Amino acid sequence: MISVIPLRRAALAVLEAGAFDGIAPPRRLIARPVDCPAAFYIWGAAGLSWRGRRLALAASLALREEVYPDLPLYSRAATADGERVLQRRMGATPIAGGLVRAAPRAWEIAA
Repeated sequence: MISVIPLRRAALAVLEAGAFDGIAPPRRLIARPVDCPAAFYIWGAAGLSWRGRRLALAASLALREEVYPDLPLYSRAATADGERVLQRRMGATPIAGGLVRAAPRAWEIAA
């Protein structure tokens, strides 16, 4: 299972300040189908088995590398394992408020 929230440009300042509420994100920050998202937030990624967790990670990586390569990824780890995956596999670094951010993948490829 993976849950992702595409976000509008107005969400960037809130995310960077560590004030984003991933449990109840303000509707004004969520990108609508007609909007061009400015970032995406991985709200949850989980699996009941090793295979399920592996598939959730694969889906998360595909979102970062193929679906939204030009957008920064934000998330908040719920577990130590989740934090390790976000930092080691997704390239995220800690920012304010317990959030992590990974630069747009397209920037890494170009560098």
